[in-house]
Amino acid sequence: MLHALVWVIVFLLLGVWTLGAWVSDGVVSWAAVHAGTMSVAAMGVPELPAWTEPWLPAEWIKQAHEIAVASAPAIDPLLKHAPAAAGWITIAVWIVWAMGGIALLVLGAVLSGLVSWSRRRGGGGGTPPAPSARVAERRAIP
Repeated sequence: MLHALVWVIVFLLLGVWTLGAWVSDGVVSWAAVHAGTMSVAAMGVPELPAWTEPWLPAEWIKQAHEIAVASAPAIDPLLKHAPAAAGWITIAVWIVWAMGGIALLVLGAVLSGLVSWSRRRGGGGGTPPAPSARVAERRAIP
């Protein structure tokens, strides 16, 4: 029963891992494909929401805005090449998924081995092993 529980948990985690990789691949690929139509210089640098002002010093906000304005010319060429990278992003996401999936399967095998090992050692939750004859003799002597 414990083996089944271990493997059910492993396969549920593998399912969540797969769903996360699939969603990440879709979102990142969509963003990469549409990034070629964007331009930081044309869009301008967005302002921070007003509710951040009480928590962030005005100097930080000003510096962040200056950094964003200064980096816009460097970001625009990268955005133009982002659609070409969409195919490689998909490959990278699924390679990471495969490594994580292998790690989960190895974890399942290790946990299953630990369950087998603990049952052989007598810690399986069943009836405890009978005491040896010497222990029984010691208990009998007053």
